[in-house]
Amino acid sequence: MTESGGATRSHAYAWFVVLVLSFANIVSFVDRLIMSLLVDPIKRDLMLSDTQVGWLLGMAFVLFYAATALPIAFLADRTNRKRLIFVGVLLWTAATAICASARSFWTLFLCRMNVGIGEAALSPATMSIIADYFPRDRLARPVSVFSAAGYMGGGIALLVGGAVVQMVKTVGEVTVPVLGTIQSWQLTFLIVAAPGVLVLALVSLIREPPRGGIAASTAASTPPRSSPADVARHMRAHWQAYAAIFAGFSILATLGYGTFMWVPTFFRRVHGWDYAQAGYVYGLIVLVFGTGGVLAGGWITDRLLRRGVRDANLRVALVSALVLLPFAVGFPLAPSGTLAVALLIPASLLGSMPFGVGLAALPVITPNSMRAQVTALYLFVANVVSLGFGPVLVALFTDRVFGSEAAVHYSLASVAVLAVGLGAPILALGLRPFRAAVDVAST
Repeated sequence: MTESGGATRSHAYAWFVVLVLSFANIVSFVDRLIMSLLVDPIKRDLMLSDTQVGWLLGMAFVLFYAATALPIAFLADRTNRKRLIFVGVLLWTAATAICASARSFWTLFLCRMNVGIGEAALSPATMSIIADYFPRDRLARPVSVFSAAGYMGGGIALLVGGAVVQMVKTVGEVTVPVLGTIQSWQLTFLIVAAPGVLVLALVSLIREPPRGGIAASTAASTPPRSSPADVARHMRAHWQAYAAIFAGFSILATLGYGTFMWVPTFFRRVHGWDYAQAGYVYGLIVLVFGTGGVLAGGWITDRLLRRGVRDANLRVALVSALVLLPFAVGFPLAPSGTLAVALLIPASLLGSMPFGVGLAALPVITPNSMRAQVTALYLFVANVVSLGFGPVLVALFTDRVFGSEAAVHYSLASVAVLAVGLGAPILALGLRPFRAAVDVAST
């Protein structure tokens, strides 16, 4: 009885850790994406061009996020992961708050850069921690909960951003302590930075778990160490499985980020909505159905894994991508805003299903001592491809292929065909080598 009760308490605490880190992920995505609906007032007050705003939205964040994720992950495989996350949260929270003081492009660029550096600490260290709290056949659900938190953060960012756009119409300058007189969009950065203080308090309650396969008494003091050369050798030995995960999921993610960044503009240009209405409607869809899709993907994957389907992570992603295609093509081509929303709901649900299970596939075939490094490498590729090029790809279709900003709906449909047409076959080709890698990791 005592042993069972201890196991129950341990399982409950493991889920507490997942919820704390998921809340941190929500806050990180709000801080990351809030600028997508503050474009017009930022452009006006800082006198920026569209190109400059594009750098602030994507590359200012993602280049430094991706570039620092690898060395940070190297530390996560060797040092205390909880402390690393705490420092990361502290950095991105401070950087988001300092955005409120921005008076020029370069000040805001520097702040966005530091947001990216701070957030780079979260996912690799989190994947390593979660993998030490849950057995392999129950890993997809907690990882999917963590991944779903990103969609929740994206939905909240759209909802908050939509409300701010509405507020900017009636509220001008505001006065706050220290900073003095600032604009409403600057106040928004202070507001969204505030939950970071709560995240810091919650992260301080997390216990650093023993690393898998190592006694608790020695894990904290002498954790297993894998050099980048060790990681490279391991990944070369299973290159087909890793290539399928890295390439397949990254390509599918271009559709996700491209859609996220351009749907509010799509509703404005094609259906005559304002940004507040578009942010509210799409924010709710992302919050409910985007989150639900990631959770559903994790739940289905865990059930299939317990039934012995070793490639469940890739198989769930492949099937969801194929079913997604008609909805992803259909919603931008719908003749009315109402029908577009009706089709966007299943598109958001199915489009989000692959991403929790994709991230959860990595620790299944990766030794504990290199999980954070492999996760960081995956996030480097996935973020540069998806966040770096997804929104740009939609814009290139609009400007260079169709030659009119009113054709953004054709661009969204084209990117959907391209992303699924490339990503799904790559996942299909990876099924067999992924099963082989799982078998090797299980021996």
